Amino acid sequence: MSGETDLGILLSTMDPELIEGEFVFCAVDDSTAENLYRSAAVRPWAVVREKEAVTLILERQAADAAGLPYQAAMRRITLNVHSSLEAVGLTASVSGRLASAGISANVVAAFYHDHVFVQSDKAEAAVESLRRLADENSIITMNDGGPSMKAIKGASIALHLLVGVGGLAGGLAAVSDPVSPLGVPTEMLKNSPFSDYLIPGIVLMAVIGMGNLVAGFLAISRFKHSGLTSGAMGAVLVGWIVIQCFMLRTVAALHVIFFFIGAAQGLLALALLYLRDSFPFSLLKKPPRRA
Repeated sequence: MSGETDLGILLSTMDPELIEGEFVFCAVDDSTAENLYRSAAVRPWAVVREKEAVTLILERQAADAAGLPYQAAMRRITLNVHSSLEAVGLTASVSGRLASAGISANVVAAFYHDHVFVQSDKAEAAVESLRRLADENSIITMNDGGPSMKAIKGASIALHLLVGVGGLAGGLAAVSDPVSPLGVPTEMLKNSPFSDYLIPGIVLMAVIGMGNLVAGFLAISRFKHSGLTSGAMGAVLVGWIVIQCFMLRTVAALHVIFFFIGAAQGLLALALLYLRDSFPFSLLKKPPRRA
């Protein structure tokens, strides 16, 4: 999967992680670098070839053991969001926030993640500063540029609003007339623990109706966890239908329709989470944390 390009998503989900150990930047000539490679004396975390020298980024202990000179010890902060190499603004936002706190930021971009090297004595403060930046961007602008994302999001919102309005209407009818809402007799409840439709109506209105409307408006407002809330409401709707059929000991056409609507809500939510590379899909390729 290609990396994320939307700046709002990148900032809100960057999940900065402070890696154990100190790192240093060592400048050596080509021959020294080749000798170090052949002897396996050091295993650099990264190598950058410049016209002036070869820069080795490696753990401080390894540099000390090899007698390599360096200027300052750094800590590495990994941004665990999968950022695209074509993403615009992430480096500027991160370095700008750290600069405002008086912390230098040496950013190294790899294929999956960006890594920020900061002064060792300011590492904890840097992580906290980046976490605050992520929190400030928790309500994000979702990437609506792709047709797949736009279509899936639109379908998800439409289903939430449909179920929400229907749940509110049905719940209000049951609360207003618990004995015969919309002409449905209480005989339907003979195998259930309810004598009338009051409690089922309250649940229908509050959980199914309001819950789906809230999930729909969260998706419209581009809340970063809207995929999870959509999936949760889809599961609730499926559960609601299954419980109804079990208690009533019958399956009506509306049960079948709304069962499949709930299943569709869950599948659309999974598709959104996958396209956003969000939890739980983000865990599938998240590298193991170093001890």
